[in-house]
Amino acid sequence: MNIDGLKQINQDTVKKAVENKAFENGTIDGYMVAAIDGTKFFGSNKKNCSECLKSTKAEKIHYFHSGAVMPYGRYGS
Repeated sequence: MNIDGLKQINQDTVKKAVENKAFENGTIDGYMVAAIDGTKFFGSNKKNCSECLKSTKAEKIHYFHSGAVMPYGRYGS
């Protein structure tokens, strides 16, 4: 994965949002607020890979992948 490319996309997106004055409304004292949520993307009790996380409950192993995401959307306008 090209991290430098992702950084450039992020910088370009923020720059365009500032140019379009997207951050003037909906801020708290000029700061944007974002919620980050941990979530499980998919899981299995049978199939797994070397990158899987695992949890054990009642001697049964559950394999899964998870990550942190920032939900998109505008709440409470």
